[in-house]
Amino acid sequence: MEIVDPQTPGFIWSWINSYYEGGSVSTEPLGYGQRPVILVIDLQKSGKSENLHPMVARAVSNTALLLKEARDREIPVIYTVNAFRADLKDLHPTKLKSLSSSIAGTRATEVMDEVKPNPDELVLQKQTHSPFVSTHILYHLTRLRTDTVLVTGIHTGGCIRATANDSFSYGFHTVLPEECVADRKGMNPHKANLCDLHIRGADVVTLGEVLEYLDMVSERETRRIQA
Repeated sequence: MEIVDPQTPGFIWSWINSYYEGGSVSTEPLGYGQRPVILVIDLQKSGKSENLHPMVARAVSNTALLLKEARDREIPVIYTVNAFRADLKDLHPTKLKSLSSSIAGTRATEVMDEVKPNPDELVLQKQTHSPFVSTHILYHLTRLRTDTVLVTGIHTGGCIRATANDSFSYGFHTVLPEECVADRKGMNPHKANLCDLHIRGADVVTLGEVLEYLDMVSERETRRIQA
């Protein structure tokens, strides 16, 4: 598998230079830790998985590649899906009426086949934009001794941004491979939200850079076991 529409390292700064008016922004990345976990946010079938937005299709293909490489290196993966009671009593106040079709136990809350979880991987059902609010994800990340959260999925301006904000607010190194996230609203909100995240508490990087990082983590762990 090859990366679909890959970015070049440092691409985010050309985005920021055209987006950010004035001010001083550090170019120093916050970096990675030693124990990553991949979060796959809301890549669920809903009602439109057969006719994906091109940006979403790109994110799905690239996330599938990332998952393969991560599993080969025994990197943990956690999924989230939006899922609500049939009576929608747990649906938070929202203008996104499409969420009302995500009823727990139905096809709409299944993970897309292209990125389907392994039997031993967690799929958490959430009712808010961020899984840090409506699931036990913090418990699971703590149990795994996580220090680095790699965020993938949809949508950049909604659940991806909310998840990333909460992730770095809890002190995790928070990294978004641009090729693995998407927003059906288009490239402008995608870029704007990633720029905001990058100048605050996250690192927006290329999938290629993340794959290199996973190689280094895997090599360090191998050396530790052999020592």
